[in-house]
Amino acid sequence: MTITFTLMTIILSIVFHNTAADFLAFLFIGKLDTFLIVAIFFALSDEKYTALITGFILGTLKDVFAGGILGINALTKTISVFAIGRIQSDYAKKDFLSIFILCSIFSILDKLTTTLFFYFAMPSDSITSVFFLETISSTVQNVFLGPVLISFLFKCQTKFVQSRKEINYPIR
Repeated sequence: MTITFTLMTIILSIVFHNTAADFLAFLFIGKLDTFLIVAIFFALSDEKYTALITGFILGTLKDVFAGGILGINALTKTISVFAIGRIQSDYAKKDFLSIFILCSIFSILDKLTTTLFFYFAMPSDSITSVFFLETISSTVQNVFLGPVLISFLFKCQTKFVQSRKEINYPIR
């Protein structure tokens, strides 16, 4: 995967997170986590170290844009990408059902980790009910829109990025 495609995907995820995800947050309680969806896409790609770095960058960007405690999203996105990279080599494929299952598992784990961290950092009864509603809504959005966006990104990747085998070098 080229660095240009990676940077374009990260920039488009920022734009999508601040436009369409805000619109969905207005309609529903929770917000679509485009950074997690793009991190899952990079975890399913072939380069594992690039996926870890982009997972950390996407988590840090979410921390910056969402506010709150800096580092919790960077930690959860990096752990999610690492776990998917370990699972992907043995079990996960790039079909729609596998992406659906991965989005559901890691959306729940990401939101649960964030909710538990905020609950222990700032214990309050009102925080848990708000976070619980936001967690359910955001997870449902990630589960149903995540596979669609990841499949779209795989189609864009095959269309715009040539693999090294497809490059036609001149004959000398």
